[in-house]
Order: sequence, then structure tokens, then C-alpha cells
Amino acid sequence: MRLRLVLALSVLVLDACKSENEEPEQIPPGFVEIGPEGGELVDKGEKFPGFVLKIPPGALSSRVRVSFESAYDDTPLPPNAERVGPQVKIMPEGTVLAKPAQLTLMMDHDLRSQFEEPASDCKVWMREGDGWQKLEAIATTEDSVTVEISKLPSAAAAGVTSFARPVTCATCAPARTLLPSEPACTDPSGYCLVELPQSLFLPVQFLQTATVSNGHLYWANVTSTMSILTRRRDILAGTDVDYPQHPGGEAVGSLMTPPVQVEPDETVWFASGSRGNVRIPKQGLTTVFDFPGTDTIIPGAVTRPEAVSVLGTRVVRFTSSMQFSTAIRYFFSKEGSSAPVMMYTGSFSEQLAVRASGNSFMLRSSTRGVCTTPSNAVKCTPTRTFIDLPSYGAFAVSGPNIVAATTASSSTKQLHWRTNPPFPSGQPDAKVTLPAGASDIAIDEDGSKVYVINNGRPEIMIIDRANPTGVTSLPLTTLPPGTDEYNRMRARRIFFLPGKNELLLITGAGAGSSKLFRVRKAQ
Repeated sequence: MRLRLVLALSVLVLDACKSENEEPEQIPPGFVEIGPEGGELVDKGEKFPGFVLKIPPGALSSRVRVSFESAYDDTPLPPNAERVGPQVKIMPEGTVLAKPAQLTLMMDHDLRSQFEEPASDCKVWMREGDGWQKLEAIATTEDSVTVEISKLPSAAAAGVTSFARPVTCATCAPARTLLPSEPACTDPSGYCLVELPQSLFLPVQFLQTATVSNGHLYWANVTSTMSILTRRRDILAGTDVDYPQHPGGEAVGSLMTPPVQVEPDETVWFASGSRGNVRIPKQGLTTVFDFPGTDTIIPGAVTRPEAVSVLGTRVVRFTSSMQFSTAIRYFFSKEGSSAPVMMYTGSFSEQLAVRASGNSFMLRSSTRGVCTTPSNAVKCTPTRTFIDLPSYGAFAVSGPNIVAATTASSSTKQLHWRTNPPFPSGQPDAKVTLPAGASDIAIDEDGSKVYVINNGRPEIMIIDRANPTGVTSLPLTTLPPGTDEYNRMRARRIFFLPGKNELLLITGAGAGSSKLFRVRKAQ
């Protein structure tokens, strides 16, 4: 008995010593432990700048490790619902809260700026059951939406409800639809539509990745296996070629809306805030730049790739680096062959878009306007901004022509067109009041016309260089709003096809396949 007592005391002493020497269990990176007292989960620029989850006291009955990551759920949204931000999953998903928590999600500027609905109409779509639940906002800004949630979602994203709107000119003659075998267009409207036989089965949020190069349409989208698929379509023949898939993994659903870029050898680039600036050849392995584990700009800093632009054989990659809560913008002038050049400092919520023109790369900042970044790496600063608008949405560049528009939701629906040589008035630029917000813009190869579309309307707005203050409407259907055909003809993307003197138009509603049309000019 005495021996047993001694052994028991020895075990207690050893356990006590072990407990004193053990270090407390470490919380994994990216997780926050929240208990009955409540707490916050805030992104610091690593994944989703602006993400905030506020769990109030009493919402949880015990301590829970909470984290979040990017998600991609391809379950179709309800009719007229549109996603305007990246999807996010909050873990442990499905956790029920005794009191509502507040969730703030950021919007993607390129997606959000297409819609005429004001910021106050933004909401969150949260995965629920077999579909999505609409959560109305309790607060909104131009960049974010805040809602209350009663459980941690497997997928949620900022969104809007976008209904079809009447065309801006009800009496204008619509473009006539031709068969592909018909002769040249002679329609009085000046334009004819030729529907291409192959539809485009692509979720509408990925239509922003589409671009046209040398008679081909290129785009990128996320697959069911969470990889990123890049595809090329011969516009006239309708045949597709798949590029090597880029493994997605965690965070694949993050921002990936800039148009893909194409080199002369048909190598494709795309920029994803969650996967890096990625180079995809027609064959062989993909290469990732400007991402942790590759060629991070500043060791230990948080980086976010933002855009890639290609001008002939020149490739420029743009990315941000987070230091002391400030985003420092850099660009690389050619793959990994040169040191990064700092452009300016700003906020992570400021989003960039890039287009190539002449010998320069044109940058559009969501807050600073449109400016030029020449090959000699002159910094882009507010003093170099030369297109001044109340807000910054769609823009296009073609040779000496630079066109930028306000966001579609702006109360001031305006387009600024700068060109050289100047307009007939002798002025180098013109400001045009639009009858509807601009979702996308294309410019004629010779700079004689600008084409503007609004994704709520089946029409093309046309601005002529000879009369830049006037806007002509080209309806795309004779059917009234509310019909399926009217919805299917809502304009989504527009491109000018160099060398063919015609346009490529993508139309479609919020769900399902998109139609492709050649817009042929009358001869």
C-alpha cells in the first residue's frame, strides 16, 4: 500500500512538472480564437483587404478558432443576381451563432463598376441549402458591403440584383441579323449582327478575363477541380484550344478579373490576387511571378499581384507590397529580368487596370484616374493623371486614342475621349454625357468611333469622332423588356477586331451560356 502511494505521488509530481514546462498550444497562422466574450477576424492585406468579421459577446458558447479563405462555388445564382466580389469561406463553416455577427466584404472594382445599381443596393449572396440566400446590407461604401450573418458560411460574396433596363432610344432602328452566308451588310442602321454558332459556356464573372488577339478570343476561368483553365477560340471557325491547366488550390476564387494578355507566340498571362502573375505557354509548364515562394518583391512583405500588360514582346507586371498598412505599387518591365520599379504608395483598396498603347502602358486607378507609364518607368502620380472624371470605370486604349468612363453607378454618366491628332473642334479631348452607364468600351482601329455597352441593356451606344458630343443608339433586339430574348441580348463585352473592320460582341443574362456576335459594318 505504501509503495502504491509513493508511485501515485511520483506520477502527480511528474505530471505537474510536465504541465509547467509545456508551452501553450500555438494558434495556426490565419486563425483567431474567439470565445463567449466575442472578437474580430480582420484581414491585414494578405488575402482580402477590407474583410472584417465581428462576432458579438454571447454569439459563441465556447472558444472557437475562426479563419477564412477564398472559395469557389459554381452553383448558379438566382435570376438577375450578379456577383461583384470574390467568394469567401469562413471556418469552421456551418457554425451557428446565438447572436448575429457582422460580416464586411470588399467588392471587385472591375466587376462592381459595370452595374448602374448604386452602392446602397449592394448585398451579399451566401450559400444556403441547394442555392444562395440574399442578405440585405446594413451598411455600404463604394468599395464594401456589410451584412449580418447567423452562421459561418461555406461561401459568400458581395453582389447586386441587376434587372434588364429599357434601351436608351426606343425609336432607333435595330441592327439586322444576318446569316453567316449572307453578303455584305447593307442595313440602313449601318450595322448587322451575325450570330456565331458556338455559345460561350462561361460564368459571367469570368467574362472580364476575355480578350481578343489575332482573330482569337482568349479567356480564363476556374474549373470544378479548383484549377484555372485558359482557353483560346478561333472566332470564325468556333474551335477551341485548351492551354495547360494551372493548379488553383486554396484561394483560387480570389480576384481574377483583369483581361488575360497574349504575347506574339500566343503565350498567355493572367493576374490573380490569390495566385500571382502567371505565364501560361501553349505547351509546357506554367510560371508564377510576384507571389510568396517565387520572386516576392520584398522578403517577408505581403504581396498582391494586380495586372499584367503585353505590348508586342514587352511584358509588364504590376503588383503591390504591403508595408506598415500602406500598399506600395511596383512594376516589372520584363518577366524576372529586371529589378522592380516603385510607382507610388496608396491603399490596398485602390485597384488597378492596365492597357497597352503605342510605346506606353496606360494605368487606370480606381481612385486616381488614368495615366501613362512609359517604358522609361516614369512614376505614375496624381499630377500625371490626364483624364479627370468623378469616378473611374471602363476604359480602352487604341493607338493615340484613350477613352475612360465613369463607373456605371455614378450619378454623372460621362465619357472622356482624348486623342491625337485633335478633334475637328481643334480640342485634344472631348467629354460626352452618356444616356446610360458604361460597362465596356471598344475603339475603332482608325479611331473614328467609340462603342459603349451597358450590361443591363441590349444595345450599343456609338460616338463618332466627327461629332463627339452626340451619342447614337443601336438596339440589338426588337422584343420588349421582360422577354427571355431581351435578357439574352444584354450586352456584356465588346471588342474591335483589327484588320476586319468589325466588332465582336458577347451578350447574355446573369446565368447560362453567352451568345457571340460579329457586328459587321454596312458597306
